[in-house]
Amino acid sequence: MIKQEIIGRSEILSLGVDADPRQWGNDSIGVRFRQYMFTGSRENAPPTGPITYLNPVTNTSREVTPFWAPWNNRADANQDTDNRYNYLQGALIGKYFRDRVVLVAAGRYDDFSTLVNIQRVQGEYPTDWDGKTVYFRPAAPDDYFSLTYFPKDANGNIIGPEREAVNRPRTGLNPQPQYANDRFKDDYAAPEVTGSKFTKSLGSVVHVTSRISAFANFAESYSLPIATPKIDGSISAI
Repeated sequence: MIKQEIIGRSEILSLGVDADPRQWGNDSIGVRFRQYMFTGSRENAPPTGPITYLNPVTNTSREVTPFWAPWNNRADANQDTDNRYNYLQGALIGKYFRDRVVLVAAGRYDDFSTLVNIQRVQGEYPTDWDGKTVYFRPAAPDDYFSLTYFPKDANGNIIGPEREAVNRPRTGLNPQPQYANDRFKDDYAAPEVTGSKFTKSLGSVVHVTSRISAFANFAESYSLPIATPKIDGSISAI
């Protein structure tokens, strides 16, 4: 069994000037920093003291202290991926008629599982976010694929037919309160993606004479799918 874990991190140098701390981890004001697992350290320390920030819109200035903040305006910007692969293979060879006919048969069984956990959407970060902690989604429930809800008005009255609960309705960053008791798919990490496949290979060589041979072969191959999160948090296996 091979276990592969891939952890990605995307950060920006935030100025922390937005009144809503949940907005600190976006790319509207800041410098992006991306660290890959095997590329070595590229850490750049932010300034140790306050700097003067000039607001180009209001033409006012203030002193702020920049710091590294996780990029939180995309759910897939911070994610943990756990890939597991298992395989079993075997082959047989037989020679007949004084080695004039050679037969080969082989088979292989593969199975895989991929679990991807991404961070909560920006509006689910606390209003007093410290600008450092990454909040991941909880594990998907057993009824993840059958989650539904009824559209409601601001007073909680049903105004439409039942539909698939994909994304929680929001006003700006904030979840709409009339859906507080409903569950949506983007409240959770996507379920584990699993699969398996058996492939086979058959071949033969016939030595017609000492100088002439004929052969035939049939083989199957299988490429394990790659499960990646879409922008809405769902999983695509390709």
